[in-house]
Amino acid sequence: MATTAAHIPAKRATLESSPGPHRVGLRRWFGPDYRMGFLFTLPIVVLVLSLVAYPFCYALYLSMTQKYVGMAPVFVGFDNYVKLTFDGFFQRAVYNSFIFTGGSVLIKLVLGMGMALVLTSAIRFRSFWTGVLLIPWVAPTVVSALNFLWIFDGSLGVLNHLLVRVFHVLPRSTGCQRKPGTKYLDGKGCRFRGLEN
Repeated sequence: MATTAAHIPAKRATLESSPGPHRVGLRRWFGPDYRMGFLFTLPIVVLVLSLVAYPFCYALYLSMTQKYVGMAPVFVGFDNYVKLTFDGFFQRAVYNSFIFTGGSVLIKLVLGMGMALVLTSAIRFRSFWTGVLLIPWVAPTVVSALNFLWIFDGSLGVLNHLLVRVFHVLPRSTGCQRKPGTKYLDGKGCRFRGLEN
């Protein structure tokens, strides 16, 4: 089929709009608006670099110096590392770290495989054992709830102390409002008390 003059501009426009070899790369993998992604991740990158990378590099620098309180650090290079290598306490600490890490990983592997086999096998009281195995997963939530119970406590809670005695946001009250920090959040007896104020 012969190419007419009318088809030439259409083909040229198609070739110009299609990504050529020099246009593929990040756009092909991340999409056409990949630059906006870099802009969105910039704050967390700066935060991580300032909170993790800078202290790490500064600690690395201090490890290569001889530093006393109130005096300027003296650069000694790898001398501190050489001394640590032949230190008996350091060698024992490294040995204990390897034993602890290897042992804990091995124990977690054995327990995890056992839990997986229990959860997938057809045994008696399977629901009971599933519940028992989920207790470690539920325990942090229970601890968090107990922490909030302490925070909102009427007599010892830190939030009520701040609201009533430090910032004077809420007055001291009696009855169900004896816990001023919880009267807006309580869903039992004082459900609508917060709407009255």
